[in-house]
Amino acid sequence: RQSSPLMKEEGLLRRRLTLAAICLVVTGVILALEGRFALFTEAEAYTQDLRTRRGKLAPPDPRLVFVGIDKPTFKGHFTPEEEAALPVAKLLSGGFPWTRQVWAELVEKLVKAGAKLVVLDIVFATEGVGDALFAESLQRYSNHVVLGWNALEQNGEFTFVFPNPSLIPSEDSRFDPRVGYVAIWPDGDGVVR
Repeated sequence: RQSSPLMKEEGLLRRRLTLAAICLVVTGVILALEGRFALFTEAEAYTQDLRTRRGKLAPPDPRLVFVGIDKPTFKGHFTPEEEAALPVAKLLSGGFPWTRQVWAELVEKLVKAGAKLVVLDIVFATEGVGDALFAESLQRYSNHVVLGWNALEQNGEFTFVFPNPSLIPSEDSRFDPRVGYVAIWPDGDGVVR
């Protein structure tokens, strides 16, 4: 007995629907069990780590410059002549956290050097020495600077921490374009990826 083209199409459609249903059921089971079995979470973390270590590296974007704080103090880094010529050098020698005058000068120098955006992943939640100078710098370069805000979790309750109002006076800092979220949460195994 010969099958008609219509019967062949129906059979192909039935097989595709069956395969799609099996895929949906398997995916649903995996998603449902993922939170209950650490095996899935561990396997995902392992494969993510493996992909990160062995994956193809993207070439660095020459438009981006990352400036990190790699020392708590610059004591002994500057000569007395450099400290005399650059007053902020003496402030840097005092140790971290620096006065806000350091941050004001940093913002000014970076913007004048051509930075289109300066992102400081520090919250500056409390008032500090030099806030007036820093606030003036933030106002002057308001289209070029973003400060951080953070969410702290304790016993399931979240507290939002914003820059202090002496730096960014705002009715609601959450909506100020000069404020951005800076928290990094570790995965379940305690590793920040």
